[in-house]
Parts: sequence; structure tokens; C-alpha cells
Amino acid sequence: MDYTLTLNGSTYSRGELLDLVSENESSPKEYLRLFWTFIGEWFDDKEYLEVYTSGSTGRPKKIRVLKQHMVNSARMTCNALGLQTGDSALLCLSTGYIAGKMMVVRAMVAGLDLTLVEPSGTPTIDKDYTFCAMVPMQVFNLASSGHLVFSLNRIGKLIIGGGPISSDLKKMLEPLTVACYSTYGMTETVSHVALRRLNGSGKQHAYYPMPNVAVSLNEEGCLVIDAPLVASTRLETNDIGEISPDGSFKILGRLDNVINTGGVKVSPEVVEAKLSGCSNVPFAISWLPDRQLGEKVVLVVEGNGDFILNYKDILLPYETPKKVVRVGKIPLTPNGKIDRVALRMLIFATEL
Repeated sequence: MDYTLTLNGSTYSRGELLDLVSENESSPKEYLRLFWTFIGEWFDDKEYLEVYTSGSTGRPKKIRVLKQHMVNSARMTCNALGLQTGDSALLCLSTGYIAGKMMVVRAMVAGLDLTLVEPSGTPTIDKDYTFCAMVPMQVFNLASSGHLVFSLNRIGKLIIGGGPISSDLKKMLEPLTVACYSTYGMTETVSHVALRRLNGSGKQHAYYPMPNVAVSLNEEGCLVIDAPLVASTRLETNDIGEISPDGSFKILGRLDNVINTGGVKVSPEVVEAKLSGCSNVPFAISWLPDRQLGEKVVLVVEGNGDFILNYKDILLPYETPKKVVRVGKIPLTPNGKIDRVALRMLIFATEL
């Protein structure tokens, strides 16, 4: 694939980029090593890349994604957001993951002027950008900081993915001028296949599939994705969904996270969403074995913080935690999602 890439205003050919790979592949900074390693892999003779899934529900898996699918995905995103040649883009995600890699591919495909900064929980935004992608934690850190929140308004369009967006964060985004979008997708679809506008006059309450993407539900109520431009096969997800007549959809939780308590199925994500305004400390919903119920709902709280409100007034009886477990730190995946498997192991070791 013979693309050029514009970095900080300078456009480099394939040959020039490969020369830079040789010069920078031993950089002492990890984010630069990962970036230039990806550039080298992009221009090699293989039709695919080997990447890892997020590992939010188990151990990350190595899979192969086609470079042509990545190109197709990049075109879909740039077309959906109206990005044009010469627009500026900020890369503040690690290119060790698909989200960071796709920012580079979008820059190559659409002719964007890409600025690369070291990934951090609080990205540096020192000038105006047309486009950027972040994970929820990065956006939250900026939006909740009195002097940094306005730096988000230096971005024209911001896509947010890789983890759930809390109700608190959604409220923080409401007054900002940056157009914020929540993304739905996975490594297997080489980035998102649906977008949801979170603020502004075009605010949406569900995800809308990208062109040439069809969604349906299987017998278990989980989302099935048919996206031939970005995935070679139909993908049956573990995401419990709800599809509206206009084709938009909502995600209610994950089938593999469902807690079966006394024969009633409870989605941890749904309970966490209901409790999102009740705590000033990180928390999660999990389960422990129970002689009567089989599995009982457990509230896991990080540290010694307290819930501000009485959560029993918010939850249905079967959703209400039967026990509160305190842990030093709630385990997260590298992408910032709750590591459900590690969390269960942690509370099992603590309580059983």
C-alpha cells in the first residue's frame, strides 16, 4: 500500500517513512518505538496485521486484521465526520492498540496532518485540531480539570471509545463546543462500526450504524454485526442489544457478564449506569456464589470512599447488592475497561 503520511506539516513518501523507521525503531521512548514499528508493518508485504483484542472479558487474543479493511474503515470514519485533506489530527493514543493504529491509517487515507504526542491520562492539546480520538478516561481527566477543560474546545470533532462513558462525563460534555461522538466497535471490526453524537444540537440517544453496516439480534438478544467492508465474516457479539425501527441501537450489557441471581438475570453494566451518580470513588458490580440464589450481586468499592446516595432507592430489588466488598484498586484492562475476570478473582480471593 503506497500511501504518504503528513506529520507536523511535512509529507513523507513510503520510502522516506521506511528510512525513518530504521532511524527510530530503537527510540528510548516506547510510544515512538510502537509508532515506527507500526509504520514498518504497514508497508511490509503482508496483507494483514496481527493485533490483540482488548481482553475486557478474558485474556487478550491475537487476531489478524486485513489492511484493506483498515483502509475501508478509515474512509468510512472520515466520510462520516466530513474530514478532508489537510485537516489536522491529534494522535494521543498508543499505536500498540487498534485505536491508535487507525488514527495513523485515517491520516494516510484522508491526507490529514497528524501530530503525535506521548499518550497519557491527560493529553497535551496546545493548538487547534480538526479531529482526535481518546478513551473515556482521557476525556474525563481533561473535562474535570478546571484549567484543562477548555483545551477540549480546541478540537473540532472528538471520537471517544474503548470503554463505557459515564453519565457524569456525558454531563461534562454538554456545554463544550467540541462535537463529541461515542463509538461502538471492536478490534475485530478494526475500529467502530457505529457512532452516537453525545452533545450539541445533533445529540443522539442511540448508536447509528455506519454505511454498509447492518445489525441484528440473535436468539439470546445479542448484537450481530454484518460489515463486509471491515470484517470478513458476520460477528456475533456478546453485547446485549436493543434495536429501534430506524436501525439505531443501544447496548444494555454483555451476556458473558450477566449475573444469574435466583433465576433473574442482572447486567452489571446496567446497574453500574444506574449508580453512576451515587459514588465519588471508583466502583463496579460483580458477584459471589450464594447457597440460595446461586449468584448474588456484589458492589465492589475501591478504597474507603462512601456512596453519596442510598442506592437501594435507585435499583430494583433483584439488582440491589447483597454485599459490599472493598478492594485496594479495581482492576482495569490496558484500554481502561473494568477487567471483569480479574475483578472476580480478586473478590473471590478476598471473600471465599
